[in-house]
Amino acid sequence: MRSRYLRATGAFVAAGLAVAACGSSSKTTSTPTTGSSGTAAPGGSAGTGTPITVGAIETLSGPLASSLGGIKETLQAWVDYTNANGGLEGHPVKLIVKDDAGSGTTGLADAHELIQQDHVAAIVDDESTVDGDWASAVASAGVPVVGGLAVDVPFLTNPDWFASSTNNYAAAYGVMGIGKSIGPKQAVVYCTENAACAQIIPFFKSIAPTLGMSIPYTQSVAATSPDFTAVCQALKSSGAQSYVMIEPTTVIERISAACRQQGVTAKIVEAASSVEPSLLTQPGVDGLEAVAVDFPFIATGTPATEAFHAALAKYAPANLLSQWGPGVTVPWVAMQLLAEAVKASGSGPVTPASIKTGLYTLKGDTLGGLAPPLSFSPGQVNFQNCYFTIGISHGAFVAPNGLQTSCAPDALIAGVAKAAAAG
Repeated sequence: MRSRYLRATGAFVAAGLAVAACGSSSKTTSTPTTGSSGTAAPGGSAGTGTPITVGAIETLSGPLASSLGGIKETLQAWVDYTNANGGLEGHPVKLIVKDDAGSGTTGLADAHELIQQDHVAAIVDDESTVDGDWASAVASAGVPVVGGLAVDVPFLTNPDWFASSTNNYAAAYGVMGIGKSIGPKQAVVYCTENAACAQIIPFFKSIAPTLGMSIPYTQSVAATSPDFTAVCQALKSSGAQSYVMIEPTTVIERISAACRQQGVTAKIVEAASSVEPSLLTQPGVDGLEAVAVDFPFIATGTPATEAFHAALAKYAPANLLSQWGPGVTVPWVAMQLLAEAVKASGSGPVTPASIKTGLYTLKGDTLGGLAPPLSFSPGQVNFQNCYFTIGISHGAFVAPNGLQTSCAPDALIAGVAKAAAAG
């Protein structure tokens, strides 16, 4: 099954994580128009310009979609909120969401339909697990893909994919960077069920010297293992001050609980895609810190974060944040990047070409603090090398650094990306 932890795995593997498509090829389509009521919220008015139609291809059902929740609800909340407050530069937004169900064939059909039948101005928030199957169709049509999980391969290879979040190389660096702030020794426990997990080790070991760190202990662990005592004892003996678990959230819960019982004091460092709200009730993960590819969802106090919370409070299910936590920031930030591109594109008709023109004007734009600094240039794959930090303290999510980002060295990330492309 595909879960958020496999996205975290992809964030550590230089070549990206390829997951075979399987399961049902059925799909569902949602075609909301200008919001849930079509009326303006207090202080706003419905847009009167030509509607902007955008599409999203997501893996919302099927065996590969486990735990990938909150995406559609967040996208729709953004649309409802935006349309109730004047639209995008006066244009109401029409969102068409396609569910590829983890099928590459379905994803390709979805892309053709969005481009040829619906004439979308952009594909937004790529969180499809099979985007490699429809990437060439979208690129050949000249339609930009705006935002999404930048750990996916098209964001790392295709200049028409405009990332709104941290790329996988920088996320891996960030996990070690957080570890360095704790101490120079970081251990890695990784899954046995997926071959990609083993690829993490040489990647981490190649980054460690650049940070003055070492990896004193690595161990593969099966999710079905009945006991983790030996792993915890070895981890304790290694002297590691922090450790990373490339495992499903349920296994992270079990390992952390076992290691706490064994007296392990090393801090847990993760990618935020592995950090689900279920961890909040686990005492073994207290003090955890994780790389977040977009802003910490609990952040408040700025116009951009207040708009996020206001929109979800009014238009999303009441349990959205408590159920999905960090995962809901990615679709929101993708839509905010679209908004910034439309704003920067000028007063003419909104088209795929005009959206690209608007994106190319962005240099170091953080979307009000919601994203790492975003810069785009024509014909170039644009790596976003900065990241946020989210953590768990006393049973609650925290933002240790607020909206401040840390950054991987550009030269290092460029070298890693070049080596991965050559390999």
